[in-house]
Amino acid sequence: MNAGGALYIESPDIGMNHDGTEMFSMFGAEYMGDGSNYEVTALNGQAGTIAEDLIFTYNGGTDSHYSLDHLCTSFGLGTLLFYSSNEVGRVIASDYRGYRTIISSTILGCYSNGTGNNTKSFLMEQYLSFLDVDYTADGTICGTVFDSNSLEPIEDAVVTVGEFTGVTNENGHYLFSLPEGIYQLTCQHDDYNNFTYTEDVVIIPCETTDIDFEMIQLVGEGEDPLPLVTALSSNYPNPFNPETTIKFSLSEEQEIIINVYNIAGQKVKQLISQQLSEGQHSIIWNGTDSNSKSVSSGVYFYKLKTGNFEQTKKMILMK
Repeated sequence: MNAGGALYIESPDIGMNHDGTEMFSMFGAEYMGDGSNYEVTALNGQAGTIAEDLIFTYNGGTDSHYSLDHLCTSFGLGTLLFYSSNEVGRVIASDYRGYRTIISSTILGCYSNGTGNNTKSFLMEQYLSFLDVDYTADGTICGTVFDSNSLEPIEDAVVTVGEFTGVTNENGHYLFSLPEGIYQLTCQHDDYNNFTYTEDVVIIPCETTDIDFEMIQLVGEGEDPLPLVTALSSNYPNPFNPETTIKFSLSEEQEIIINVYNIAGQKVKQLISQQLSEGQHSIIWNGTDSNSKSVSSGVYFYKLKTGNFEQTKKMILMK
């Protein structure tokens, strides 16, 4: 820091843990109290600061909604973001003694994007500008590659996203940090047919795109084709807004049900309940409930159920 560095730091208990320490005093930060009495669900930008007019919903889950410390500073920009119900600072900025600092008791990953400039990427741009950091935020794409028959993860599959290439680990997992843009995803493995993702992959700064997919094992000359299995695939896009596609396969003709549930386990909507033929299928959820009303941002689950099979996966609606 003495050499001209800048600091961004976040933790729900950052004030309580560092109150009275040399770190807090050198940055001119003050701990104003614990926030355990408040369930933080929204954050507003402070007028006259780099966060002015910004509004975010906050979805930290059971552990991160509460105990977001109250912070303030008498120096620099002061409060940047505050909880809209009690108007107490949760993110502060300071240039006290020449140290450019942003201290947050919120978790940036728990913010939900809104319309216009109410996005995490825009907020991060403002943060970096204040911190005098010349940096372009990347986005992330990750996922798992599975065998379409056994649904076991595939190790050493070569995943290519645009000009970037990587290899899956022993758990079939891949991960890329990429500049903003639109990419094509392909995958190769000596024991499987080449795979090409049929939709464009959109990378957004500070956002994570999760894409799992399955590869079909090569069949030797004279061998019988591998049978299809009943399986539920990951939805795409994920996170999504306003709609997402859910793919699944059936090993035989059978009656199936796909329901969507909220994080409390309550059924939001039944997407399908009918007899379908063997093969690959897909269905779209448009983010509405059984009354055709739009649901709020958050985590949802979708479950495929047949006579003797059930599988559930997670998806995130981010408005």
